[in-house]
Amino acid sequence: MAFDLTREQWKTFKTQNNLSKSWFSKADVGPTLDKFWIAHTACKNSPSLSTFIAFEKAAAKLRDAFRIFIELKETKNEMTQPAFKKITDWRNEIIDLVSEL
Repeated sequence: MAFDLTREQWKTFKTQNNLSKSWFSKADVGPTLDKFWIAHTACKNSPSLSTFIAFEKAAAKLRDAFRIFIELKETKNEMTQPAFKKITDWRNEIIDLVSEL
C-alpha cells in the first residue's frame, strides 16, 4: 500500500483512536505532514538533487514525528496496539515512497 496520508485523515485517525490532542506537542505530525507533501510535490514536479534531498529530509522529519507521537501517547497510556501498528505501517510506507522517486 502506498503512503497517502493527509492532515485531515491524520486528525480523523487520532479521533477514532481516542488519541488526545496535546496542548504542547513535540511531535507536530499534522504540520510535518503538510511539509512532507509540499516537498514530495516539488520533487516530482522539478526533479533535481536539491529537491530530492529536501524530500528525504522531510520524510525523515515525518518519520521522527510519528516516533515522538508514539512515545508521547505511550507515556500517557493512550496508544493501542492497532493504532501503533497503523502508525508503524505509515512509517514504513514513507520509506517505500522515498525509494520510488
